[in-house]
Amino acid sequence: MKITAQTQGGLGGPLALRPFARSLDVDALTAEEQAQIRTLIVAALQGGGVSPTAEATPDGMLRRLIVEDGDVSHTFTAPDADADPAFVTLWNWVHRKAR
Repeated sequence: MKITAQTQGGLGGPLALRPFARSLDVDALTAEEQAQIRTLIVAALQGGGVSPTAEATPDGMLRRLIVEDGDVSHTFTAPDADADPAFVTLWNWVHRKAR
């Protein structure tokens, strides 16, 4: 399983994030970490703060998590980092563990 975190950057200014993508190979993590991530994915699928079709915020920010597990792919999109607790936790996992 692979999780990719992507951003669509803001419109500009000193605090604008540049678009980027980071990927995490979940299979390289411990069995306990893999179980935690799978639980978070299920929670994110059930959460109300994320959507595959979320609109960008007025400053153009958009965060996306793409989960690829064999032939199955899920895309979670959120207009901000506070959209859904499971989304936020997955986002932080990818940033902390991505190589």
